Amino acid sequence: MNEVNDGASSQSSSQSPLSLAETGEHTYTEVCYGAEGSIQSINGRDYRTYCYNSKWNGFVGMGYLPTLEECESKYNGYTTSATYGFHWYPGSGACYLFVDKSAQLYVYHYGTNEKIFAIPTSLPAETPLCPLATKEGEVWKINGKLYRLYCRGQAKVDAANIKQLGKASSNITECEEFSRKENGELFHWYQSYQAEAAGDSTGKRNCEVVTSWPGPKRLVPLRTKNSYMAAVPYSGKEEDVEIAGEIDD
Repeated sequence: MNEVNDGASSQSSSQSPLSLAETGEHTYTEVCYGAEGSIQSINGRDYRTYCYNSKWNGFVGMGYLPTLEECESKYNGYTTSATYGFHWYPGSGACYLFVDKSAQLYVYHYGTNEKIFAIPTSLPAETPLCPLATKEGEVWKINGKLYRLYCRGQAKVDAANIKQLGKASSNITECEEFSRKENGELFHWYQSYQAEAAGDSTGKRNCEVVTSWPGPKRLVPLRTKNSYMAAVPYSGKEEDVEIAGEIDD
């Protein structure tokens, strides 16, 4: 299983998920911050939290609760069966606990900050499909090579300029290796279009390499929002750019 090292974007486990910021006489709360999978404390317990990624299969509803902390309390006190994380919808207050160990992360299609997913740090770390912390085009290191990552755009090219890995994979490093082997100009790592909102509960993705990217080179909007991650090789010097994170075997 891959691990995401959040680098400078990661948050200390001692920080509250509701970080307070002073603005004159007012304060505000930021529930979603940091890279996907960064560690935050909720009710004194540490979780890896996600705002773009979540799970779908095998959940139990806990009703509607006004705060993330109350949802976490339901999760922590649940004893009917083993649990593997929870998500909470800020808009409606809906709280769900996940009881399916095999369910894997997929990219939530309906926008960001609409639900928050949390996995206890006692469970193995999982690599989200879209790990970006703050903006499109962050530079990440995959298999020791630098790439700019994008989760809201893909290269639009003719089918003749695309080569598929030919099998579903659970490891983005396998896709990166395939791209280098094929001398790809970039690669797409994406969940199955047929999976619709629920994603693939196995966590496996498709991999395609763009072998030729004729000009003008553009990343265009996705057919299904946030279902792809595009990785474009970074040609500059490592010392000249901030590395947002690293993904290795």
